[in-house]
Amino acid sequence: MCMKACLNCPPRNLTSLSGAVILQLSAVSTKCFFLRTIDNYERLHPRDRRRNGIVLKFSKVTTTVTAFITFNEGCPFDGGTFEFVFDFQRDYDLIGPKITLRTKMWHPSVDQTDGFVYFNGNYWADNWSIYEFAPRLKSWMCTLDYSRLVEMEIVDQAINHPELFEKTARFWTTKYAGGSEPLDEQYEKSVQYLMAAGFSEEKATRELSLNQWVLKKSVSTELMTAGLKLGLSPSSSIHKLP
Repeated sequence: MCMKACLNCPPRNLTSLSGAVILQLSAVSTKCFFLRTIDNYERLHPRDRRRNGIVLKFSKVTTTVTAFITFNEGCPFDGGTFEFVFDFQRDYDLIGPKITLRTKMWHPSVDQTDGFVYFNGNYWADNWSIYEFAPRLKSWMCTLDYSRLVEMEIVDQAINHPELFEKTARFWTTKYAGGSEPLDEQYEKSVQYLMAAGFSEEKATRELSLNQWVLKKSVSTELMTAGLKLGLSPSSSIHKLP
């Protein structure tokens, strides 16, 4: 076991492939994780370092690993590459890492404010490496675990309008993560319309997604202020919606 092997190991710095130094870690078990992960990674041939659609980067000063994970076919996030940050705490291996998503994803278990992923800890097993864990994380996110929910409006869409949820998720995947499908032209036209009314691109995309891509619902409360800045009348603008 890694834990037993490390109990008598003197503290030491670790160097990743890129030459970045990972400083001495405070928890023995967490240090073991980094030893195991980096050793496994450095043994790979360069062509094999993108395994299962995963590319790793190691932090210089913290016990975090950044993983760029590409999702497979048969999932609303098909072809998208998402940036995940795994933060390993002092009580690793007992529990898995805290997971934050830095790439926007339309998912009911991802906090749309800070990207925190409400992951089901039952999917974590002691002594897993990131390479062992990431495929299970991808599978978990594609199946939509309703026991770990945070964005209830997205939950409602996924349950009551599954086709719309999948279409919206694919739009976000293409827009933010380089997904494999072409960007939906009608959805993008609606986003551009709200941007012309004063919305940021991010806010326009989110408001439309939350309101089933019905422009009138998305702008009914905000066009009164944002649209008027451009000299637009709310009623006349709504009549011109695509």
